[in-house]
Amino acid sequence: MRRSDERHGLVGRLSRSLNALGRRLEEHQQAAHHLEQQRAAHLLASPPPPAEPAAPPATLAGPDSSVLEAMYASPPAVPADTPDDHGWGLREPPFENAPNPRFLWLSPTHSDALVRLTYALRQRRGCAVLTGEPGCGKTLLTRAVVQRLEPSRYEIGLLTNPHGGRIDLLRQVLYELGVETAETQRTELLRALHELIVGNAQRGRETLIIVDDAQQVDDTAWFEELSSLLNIQTNERTLVTLLLAGTPELTAAIHRVQHLDRRVSIRCALAPLNLEQTAQYIRYRLTVAGGEASMFARDAMMMIHQASRGIPRAINDLCDSALLLARLDGLAGVDGPVVRRVLSSTPTASAAPEAPLETPPHR
Repeated sequence: MRRSDERHGLVGRLSRSLNALGRRLEEHQQAAHHLEQQRAAHLLASPPPPAEPAAPPATLAGPDSSVLEAMYASPPAVPADTPDDHGWGLREPPFENAPNPRFLWLSPTHSDALVRLTYALRQRRGCAVLTGEPGCGKTLLTRAVVQRLEPSRYEIGLLTNPHGGRIDLLRQVLYELGVETAETQRTELLRALHELIVGNAQRGRETLIIVDDAQQVDDTAWFEELSSLLNIQTNERTLVTLLLAGTPELTAAIHRVQHLDRRVSIRCALAPLNLEQTAQYIRYRLTVAGGEASMFARDAMMMIHQASRGIPRAINDLCDSALLLARLDGLAGVDGPVVRRVLSSTPTASAAPEAPLETPPHR
């Protein structure tokens, strides 16, 4: 991941936070000014009070001051139709299909993969491979693995759209490690990459290359070139570690390149969630977002599990649509009839069961 991209992201978040703070202060000032105008109008409309001996100035008291204090003690109310209001006390959308490690719920296969992949990268075990059906959480898991690594120790090149052949691979890796070049000669690209990786090692930093959706590459030469990067080493250790993530088709692609296949030290596969795990997954994401774990009824979770076949991405899509529909109907949560209505308008989803197949444990 390019350091420049990280800096731009940080600056953008800081700018948005300052803008939001400025708007909030402006709202507070406008509200205070409005209250003062109301109070002045009230005093003008009322008969003047009897004259009293002069007294030292006192702090403003009465209903106006309490309103003003309450206003400054908490943020102004957000209109119900603004994008920042998610309903039911949620601080953020709980079912976005974004690779946010905070929302990672660890099933047994996810937990096993997280531990083993982290070990492989920290111990420089050559090449590690993560496979799973589309939507099982491979991208999210790789982000969680990276989050466990010490930032000061690693230079990470993340390839999210791998394509092409040898030259394309070398230029992509260089770019993601911070070197942009128009060079098209393989020897020159290899020389530049070798110097970069050795330079990282001399500065005490590990070079890690992560390829997401690696099954997209259909050129065997691409995998052969990737395998050759593992040959950049000193007498003591290998200077490059690889993490390849993709659908089960990736396994066959690796098998076709024997040198790479032999260098794979860790192989992990993610499995879909069963019914109990689906229920725990839904409750966990609701809790992380600030909601109540009981917002989804049992029959709703059973229908979602069957329709999604336990694939987290599909679970997210169905849960998000169900929350929106329940909110539009003014309901306190999501029940079976709401999910059935969502499924009736989702052609790709499996049919909802007419009767519960099994009951998830109450937690």
